[in-house]
Amino acid sequence: MKNLYLIGMMGSGKSHWGKTLALDLGRPFLDLDEYLTQKTGLSPAQWLEQGPEPAFREQEWAALCEVASLRWTVIATGGGTPLSRQARTLMTRTGDILWLDAPEDTLWARSQENGS
Repeated sequence: MKNLYLIGMMGSGKSHWGKTLALDLGRPFLDLDEYLTQKTGLSPAQWLEQGPEPAFREQEWAALCEVASLRWTVIATGGGTPLSRQARTLMTRTGDILWLDAPEDTLWARSQENGS
């Protein structure tokens, strides 16, 4: 049973719609950013503030590899997760990908609300 990966820019509603979709489908929901925060003790924003982006992307990749072993789960990825070819390949191999989009002004407003 395949996972369902939600991808899109920061503020596109991946977490919100992921929870809603998981509930409607009767599937578990996992937010990759929250998973990474619980695993490492640092939020993605803290990772990016404290060090170079490649260090964060390595942690993000490790977390994605772990959650990809789940089945039938709706997974909201981080906004930058699909920028990696290996991440896209892994998501395609273990699930289906759904792109979420929103108008630019909505993306901007939501990203400001989240403190990004």
